[in-house]
Amino acid sequence: MRESSLGQVNLFDLEYSSGLASIVGDLMSDGHLQGEPKWRLDYCSNSFKELIRFENVFYSVFGVKGKVRNCTANKYGTMNYGVNNRQIAKMLNRIGVPAGAKVHSSYLIPNWICESKPFFCSFAKRYFDCEGCVDKEGRMSIEMWKKLELVSNGISFMNQFKELLKKYFEIKTTNPFLGVIKDTKRGQTRAVKLKISNRSSLLHYFQNIGFDNEVKMQKLKNILKKSIK
Repeated sequence: MRESSLGQVNLFDLEYSSGLASIVGDLMSDGHLQGEPKWRLDYCSNSFKELIRFENVFYSVFGVKGKVRNCTANKYGTMNYGVNNRQIAKMLNRIGVPAGAKVHSSYLIPNWICESKPFFCSFAKRYFDCEGCVDKEGRMSIEMWKKLELVSNGISFMNQFKELLKKYFEIKTTNPFLGVIKDTKRGQTRAVKLKISNRSSLLHYFQNIGFDNEVKMQKLKNILKKSIK
């Protein structure tokens, strides 16, 4: 995507790509797309290095940069990479990124990502990087939270992951399952989870998708080393 001579983003130059798929994965996990009236986006992390990684990918796709600022909404040292660009935000919404609070929104993995192995690989890598956990028992998992009325949508989203991981990479997962219910100011929410515990599937994930997060990647390596003994 290029900028016009007037400095505005030319959306007609946009092409689906692995970079764009990774941005969608980031925004569907640790990011936030704000809709009317502002139409802007943020990507959140407690790692400045991670925010710069996002910036580099975002710039490679859109030719636009945002700004890093501290997040005052929590006490965990989180920072936001914010982009105030109405055109890009609205375009991202049109290609599948939900606007507003994801826990209160119904959405699925966009078809253009589902239909491409490279695009899904980039999307899955970023989603697992943000939402994935590698535990001491030798399992990987991801989860999302939904208000109770949208739990079925969360199950459908995780079923997409289950089917596509198997289709493209021979990675077997559990069926989506439900976690605890939490009370929030805006009502009750529930976790929807998916796990990978089969050693061959963990190896396929390591070989074909992996993590950008070095800590999680090392934990996965350690699990695979232990399982060989």
